[in-house]
Amino acid sequence: MDTSSSSGRSPSPEGIVFLPPPIMWNSLYKQAEMEVQFLREERKCCTEKEAHMLEVMGKDRTIRNQKKEMDRLQVCLWEEKKKKRNGGMEKDEMVEKLQSETDNLRALLKDERSRRRRVERGVSNERVEG
Repeated sequence: MDTSSSSGRSPSPEGIVFLPPPIMWNSLYKQAEMEVQFLREERKCCTEKEAHMLEVMGKDRTIRNQKKEMDRLQVCLWEEKKKKRNGGMEKDEMVEKLQSETDNLRALLKDERSRRRRVERGVSNERVEG
């Protein structure tokens, strides 16, 4: 006869497994449930240091999550403000501004070159005349 039991019950020395009568099964189940419940409750109790550490870890996690959420919301808010402020035309406005500055600088450079040429011509005209 097989002496190993698949249900975890230990066999008797003769190899016969003794089961309690069905009348006792409910009380045994209740007892097992109570033991499991007792173990759960017992584990709920912890030292003050453990409780404090769990509380701190929970607060840290909460704070980290709140910071992440605030950062995400801040980025969204910033993007929305940027869209409203620029009407979605920020790149176009920047390009126009840079283009106008470039045109202005080119005009100044052209004026400066032409002024230099006039000055140089004036100096050379004076030499030729003189």
